[in-house]
Amino acid sequence: MESAKLIANLTVHFVQMVKKILEAVAGFGETYDAATLEEFVSEQTRALGAVVLEYCWVLRCRESGRPRSVACPCGRRRAFKGRIERSIRTTLGPMNLPERFRYRCVVCGGETILGDELRGEGDFSELAERLIAYAGQAVGGMFAQASKTLKRFLGLEVCGKTVESICLRRGRRVIAAEERAVAAPHEVKPEENPRRIAVGVDGSLIGRVDPAHRRRSSAKNGKVSGKGKLANFWKEVKTCVVYAIDAAGKATGRKTYYSTQAPHDVFGHKVVTEALRRGLHTASEVVFLGDGAKWIWNLCAREFPKAVQVLDWYHAVEHLWEVGRAHFGETSELLTPWVKAREGELYEGRTETVIAAIRAMAKKAGMAPKGTAETDPRLILQRNVGYFTDNSSRMKYPEYRKRGIPTGSGVVESACRHVVASRLKGPGMRWDEEGAEAILHLRTLELSDRWDAFWEKSLAGAA
Repeated sequence: MESAKLIANLTVHFVQMVKKILEAVAGFGETYDAATLEEFVSEQTRALGAVVLEYCWVLRCRESGRPRSVACPCGRRRAFKGRIERSIRTTLGPMNLPERFRYRCVVCGGETILGDELRGEGDFSELAERLIAYAGQAVGGMFAQASKTLKRFLGLEVCGKTVESICLRRGRRVIAAEERAVAAPHEVKPEENPRRIAVGVDGSLIGRVDPAHRRRSSAKNGKVSGKGKLANFWKEVKTCVVYAIDAAGKATGRKTYYSTQAPHDVFGHKVVTEALRRGLHTASEVVFLGDGAKWIWNLCAREFPKAVQVLDWYHAVEHLWEVGRAHFGETSELLTPWVKAREGELYEGRTETVIAAIRAMAKKAGMAPKGTAETDPRLILQRNVGYFTDNSSRMKYPEYRKRGIPTGSGVVESACRHVVASRLKGPGMRWDEEGAEAILHLRTLELSDRWDAFWEKSLAGAA
């Protein structure tokens, strides 16, 4: 009886919609052009979809009935406390949820609401919240830009602040799931079983805004402008990229990422978790790529003691240019030939020759006195003697090529640009810790091609 009444009501709505569309088509060329006509039809079909979903959902709730009580995780029963009607916003339009039943446990205070399964965590449906969070992490601009994108493509009107708050909520769920995985590595299921995998790690900086990181380094009172005069303005974001490699050292399949502001030791556990997902236990060889930062190689030694350590070629060459500019100057005609010659030596595995050339430059320039600025050429040359000496065992590039071991060629550096810079380092962007962490986790979830699977699994677990 209820279903027959439903079909009759929906038929009325459908006929009304078709009449409106016929009138619009009749006005083509006068009231509507091709784009506005299609937009009008899209709005009408979405509105009808919202009505169909609401009617069918109400029917489902009524047919399921209202139990007197439901089970509580504490072992007791949650008693019925009344019906609570609510409206939510979906991708189709507004929708009423009249058949919502509230249950509460008198012992632990826990609550259950039946008939609320379509709703996300706030005033939006589950799908609407997912799409809002997706736009918030993906759009290369402010949250306000994500708001415009949602209105343009979905007709979903939501302000930038709401986009931000939903990203925070959803990001916390991803962070919590990651913490659970790190706490139970034996439960992490590999997504594939590659013979060889590569793990790349690097760090980048984002601007901060929270008060704890805006302590003034100036003794003067009043406003101190400029990020250079704010202590701890920059915050390091650590990023890893993991991918399978073939016998020639080329990446196969997708790359997956993880990014966080957490301390180095905590980040190390997260890198291991990501490697486990990609088949660490079944891989016969692991290649670890990084720049010259000591924390990266300490992480590798601690978490991947058997990995082949490779200094990323991109960073090595970048340091050669730094040395050349410090010695010859930016505009010297001698700069490029010198760097290319050293690059060739490095490519051929003549690392000691490169170190000797840099050491000779440093000796000729002399020692930098204490308190010298970091940009002083003498200090740059001294620093790079140590850089190439400390990492010489990771610069066996001819051997790596022969064994089919990747040398990076910017893969690690591009991971930081791909995950961090493209979303969190736009003009004027400043982040508090919680907001940045939420966006980083949402971005790595999407860029690792796990977005849909995560939310489906999360929803199934909640049920």
